[in-house]
Amino acid sequence: CYDRPVKNIYLLHGYSGCETDWFTNAPLGDLANRYNVNFFMPNGDNSFYLNQPQTGCHYQNYVGKEFVDYTRRTFALSTDREDTFIGGLSMGGYGALRNGLKYSDTFGYIGLFSAAATMTHTMDREPHPDQLRSNVKFNNDMKALFAAKPKLYFIGIGSTDFLYELNKANRDYFDEKGYPYEYMETPGGHIWKNWRIYLTHFAQELFQK
Repeated sequence: CYDRPVKNIYLLHGYSGCETDWFTNAPLGDLANRYNVNFFMPNGDNSFYLNQPQTGCHYQNYVGKEFVDYTRRTFALSTDREDTFIGGLSMGGYGALRNGLKYSDTFGYIGLFSAAATMTHTMDREPHPDQLRSNVKFNNDMKALFAAKPKLYFIGIGSTDFLYELNKANRDYFDEKGYPYEYMETPGGHIWKNWRIYLTHFAQELFQK
């Protein structure tokens, strides 16, 4: 029993995934009951959760504004940023970082699970090169968002994940800038076993403080 209102986590899927991935592969029901939290999972297709003027699809607006507003109206959710969090795996980690910063008045905390997000350099190995290269140009803008909107971050990465060096570089960047974060490293690679661990730890960090 909790003497606080229910809190809300928006979870973003990875490249080639969909909105049911987290529900299918992670213990959301158990975590919801344990920590008194709602989970909401939008579909971002393969957009990296960015606006794409060339197609007319505005995924950034959708995830960071429209979807949140819709769920708040529909379910009478708290509108406080301290009750609202965003996280994602791989491509969804990029979307969580960028949109968590872009809509800093909405999201109080950001969870990065094997995030395909680079703050300092391009990737040596890219799972989907054309898509990711098309979005690397946004990094400088993201650094500007960082400068204005520091907050709490959670970084989870596997020791043999092909994105390990990328996440290590992001951690170094956080250290350099003095941004607060929690870090968790596990054995293994880019797999659901690790993402379930990170989400569970992320929830514990948020709700047991």
